[in-house]
Amino acid sequence: MLEGTPLRVQLCVIVDTVAAKPNVVETIRTVGYNFLGRSPFRFPKWRKHLGEQVSDITRRRRISWVAAIRRKDLTFDHIPQSMRVCSLHFHSGKPSYEMLENHPDWTPSLRLGHSEVKTTDEARYQRQHDPAPGASATAGRASGAAAAIRGIGAAAAIPGTGPAASIPWPSRECLLSSMPHQFVESFGKNVAAIVDCFEVFIEKPSNELARAQTFSQYKHAYTMKYLIVITPQGVISFISEGWGGRTSDKHITEQSGFLNKLLPGDIVLADRGFNIRESVGMMCAEVKVPTFTRGHAQLDAKDVEETRAIAHLRIHVERVIGVVRNKFILHSTVPVNMLIKGEGENLMPIVTVCCALTNMCKSVV
Repeated sequence: MLEGTPLRVQLCVIVDTVAAKPNVVETIRTVGYNFLGRSPFRFPKWRKHLGEQVSDITRRRRISWVAAIRRKDLTFDHIPQSMRVCSLHFHSGKPSYEMLENHPDWTPSLRLGHSEVKTTDEARYQRQHDPAPGASATAGRASGAAAAIRGIGAAAAIPGTGPAASIPWPSRECLLSSMPHQFVESFGKNVAAIVDCFEVFIEKPSNELARAQTFSQYKHAYTMKYLIVITPQGVISFISEGWGGRTSDKHITEQSGFLNKLLPGDIVLADRGFNIRESVGMMCAEVKVPTFTRGHAQLDAKDVEETRAIAHLRIHVERVIGVVRNKFILHSTVPVNMLIKGEGENLMPIVTVCCALTNMCKSVV
């Protein structure tokens, strides 16, 4: 850096207002966050073009951040690009996923310099995320999951109970009786499923073949991949067995047994990666995916409207995946020994329980 050139540093909008500690502010101005071991985070954006639900929750989150910080020079529409909120003001050191509105870190709540913001339940947050004393973080999460499985597994001995009973495939009459109007307006009353895949991070396997089968090019990590299907009402109706992260979405869809549940005339909403038009067509059903622009300068008006409708409605399955992964324990890295069938495979029951518990929560639609 040339001598005399001012150093541009991203300041925390909260720390920068602490006039009682000018040395702290001066340190941040001089060396930035790396010196203090903190990380800066941008204000959440209002994503108003991704559907009504996403627009509403991202708008309320941005409003909540501005209200929590309480600076007169910051408003909903005027937040300088250089302004950041540092990790000191979050329980976990970073903001939570935007769809988890009940998470303690959905808005900054620590060390704000005032008491106008409702204090989040830090003790409850610690109980949910900290392992038992003397145990590793992974072991603590795994044992907690095993306890949950044992508790629900006891109920599974009774016919019609347990996690499988909470992931039912609905009848067409059930779907039609409560079909959300957004789906009816765009695709009629025949939408039966919205499909997507999600991945759970695992430890690096020692076996070379296992490493090749589980390495995900999309995540750049070792993962297990699951096909998840939700109804237009936002209820998880199908979860596949786990596959290595290298497996294609098409292969999982065709081998999981999902296609056998479709009825003639059903419509399935999917992402571009699901090249399953022929497979779904064999069941006399139809798949809707966003239109490609490959080979065309631009899309036709009809294709633009249909692509917009698919993107607007497919966001629901991504929100459900966010709840399944982040609300429970699937956001952590899973030990490899939980994948070995000969040693008591535990991951698939954990995923099933997480999906069943998600169905018991308030719907995202």
